[in-house]
Amino acid sequence: MKKGIILISILFISFYLSSFLDPLYDLNRRGNRNFKGRKYEDAFGIYEKALELNNTHPKIFYNQGNTLYKADNFDEAVKKYQDSLDNLHYYKKDEDRTELRYKLLHNIGNSNFKKQDFKSAIKSYEDALKIQPDAEDTKFNLELAKKMLEEQQKQQQKQQDKKNQNCNKPNQNNSNNSKQNQQNNNQNSSNNNSKQNQDQTQPQDPSSNSSTGKGEEREGNNPNELSDKQIDNILKKFIKNEQKLTKKYFKRRPKEGKDIFSMTPEEIMKELDKESGSNQDNGEKNW
Repeated sequence: MKKGIILISILFISFYLSSFLDPLYDLNRRGNRNFKGRKYEDAFGIYEKALELNNTHPKIFYNQGNTLYKADNFDEAVKKYQDSLDNLHYYKKDEDRTELRYKLLHNIGNSNFKKQDFKSAIKSYEDALKIQPDAEDTKFNLELAKKMLEEQQKQQQKQQDKKNQNCNKPNQNNSNNSKQNQQNNNQNSSNNNSKQNQDQTQPQDPSSNSSTGKGEEREGNNPNELSDKQIDNILKKFIKNEQKLTKKYFKRRPKEGKDIFSMTPEEIMKELDKESGSNQDNGEKNW
C-alpha cells in the first residue's frame, strides 16, 4: 500500500516538475487559461512569447489563430492557421498531423465563411472532409456555404442588372431630348413662317414646350456582402429545405442533444463561433 502511494506521488510530482522545466508548455498553458477566460489579447501575447522559444510548433500557431478568430480578426486568423499547416512536419506521428490538419482546414473554412468569402470556405471544407469524411459539422457548414454563395451570386447579378439599367437611362433620355428638341425646332420654324403669312388679327398657335426627365443613378450596396436580414432569411430557408430532405444526416453535436434543425439562425451562428478551437487546459500535458 505504501509503495502504491509512493509511486503515485512520484508520478504526480514528475508531471508538475516537467511543466516547470518546460517553459514552452508552461507559456502555452497560461495562454490557454487566458483564452478560456476570454482574455484574447493577453492570450495572444503569451502565445507570442512561446513562439520566441519555438517558432515552429504548429499547435501554438493554431492557438493564436483561434484567439484571432474569437477577436473577429479573420484575415490574421487565416494566416496563423496557414503557419500551423506549414509546420505540421513538427509532429512525428502521422495521426497527430492528420488530426490538426483537419481542424485547421475546418477553421480556415469558418474564417472565410465569416468574411463572406464563400468560395474559399467551400474549398477548405471540402479539403477537411477528405481527411474526415464523416465530420457532420463540416458537412453542414459546406452545404450552408454553398447556399450562401448561391444567394450572394444572385444578389451580385441583381446589382449588375440594376447598374446596367441605370447606365442605359441617360442614353435613352438624351435620345428623347434630341427628338423633342427637333420637334420643338420644327414647330418654332413652322410658327415663324406662319406669323409672316398670317393676318395680325388672327390668334397665333402657342408653341409647345415639354420637358423631359433626367435619369438618376442610385448608389447600390456592396454586391459582395449580404445583410444580416438576408443571412437570417437564407438560414431559415436552408434549414427548412434541409429538414425535409436530409434531416437524419445532419445532427449537430449529438452528444449534447442539439438538433441543428431546431436551432434559430442566431444559435447557428453562435455554434459556428464555438467550433474554431477551445484551447482549454484539461490538466494534462496536451497541446
